[in-house]
Amino acid sequence: MRVERCTPAACFFLLLASGVFLGTWKNARTLPALREFTSSVPGPAPAPAVDALASPQTMQAVDISPTVPPTQSEFDFTHVQDLLAGIVGSQGPAPTQTQMEETWRPPSPASVAAVTATTTAPTPVTAPAPPLGTEPLRKTLKFIHITKTGGTAIEQWGKEHGHRWGMYHKEYKVPGRYPPAPWHHFFPELDAELRHRYDWFMVVRDPVDRVISEYYCPWAGSPSVKTDTVQDFNRFILRGLRDKQMWATYHWALMSSYLDSTSVQHVLKNENLESDFGKLLRIYGIPFDRLYRTNKARVGGHKFGREHLWQETILQICETYADDFEAFNYSMPSLCSPAR
Repeated sequence: MRVERCTPAACFFLLLASGVFLGTWKNARTLPALREFTSSVPGPAPAPAVDALASPQTMQAVDISPTVPPTQSEFDFTHVQDLLAGIVGSQGPAPTQTQMEETWRPPSPASVAAVTATTTAPTPVTAPAPPLGTEPLRKTLKFIHITKTGGTAIEQWGKEHGHRWGMYHKEYKVPGRYPPAPWHHFFPELDAELRHRYDWFMVVRDPVDRVISEYYCPWAGSPSVKTDTVQDFNRFILRGLRDKQMWATYHWALMSSYLDSTSVQHVLKNENLESDFGKLLRIYGIPFDRLYRTNKARVGGHKFGREHLWQETILQICETYADDFEAFNYSMPSLCSPAR
């Protein structure tokens, strides 16, 4: 058989045509297998098997915190499809996106709320607030002695029943101040710790009656009550109201000077002393029978009273004790009224 030699150009074209034929034939055989492989194992790397996730060694590194599923109707199934394909592995091909779209439904609001509740930090437990109007714990009851209000009777009753009040309460004094009568010191000037250590009560009186009682006081009143005239009676009272030196022993001082808004103070009135005193003691659980008025100013010496006061004396009383009339709700004499 005679073999013809081909020219160089003819040989080149023959080889090129053979390569194209062989490449086309190879691709035709491998493309179906490649398509089958890519459809069964999508993604750059398969997910770990179920056994690996459930092993004790891997559970420590796996985030098992609950998450809230999306609620929108649009959903990307690519990641879910990849994950299912890796997990089921050899059990068969993963569901297609069309199949998952047909079975998937948006989560209900109730399920979202349930998952959210599991991820919310628990509310800290706090003690319940005390009911409104609850009475605070009461402290020991102590007495503020304002002159000419019935304080001596209070002190004596307390002494007889085991209570150190007024002159018998040795703590009651302004630090560094020399007596006399430290139990009459102005309450707001006491040490704050002492003022807040106890609950306190005081007795007040109509300023006009208190001034008249100052005139009859055995310790700071007129030394000549039995022989005084109406003129002497009024002059003594006017001097007591105007001469501040007579206030050195806290007689004639304003009763409102003893008020302190930062402390517990109960105000009793001399006009209803026994009744008010008994009610207060019952609040503090202190038994009470009756109050003996032992300090009656000069029995038999009350020959002067309100009807003997001059107009000048009455006006001076109103001016001096204006704050007391207002603070303790006493009515001024009609002579002091603006309508006069």
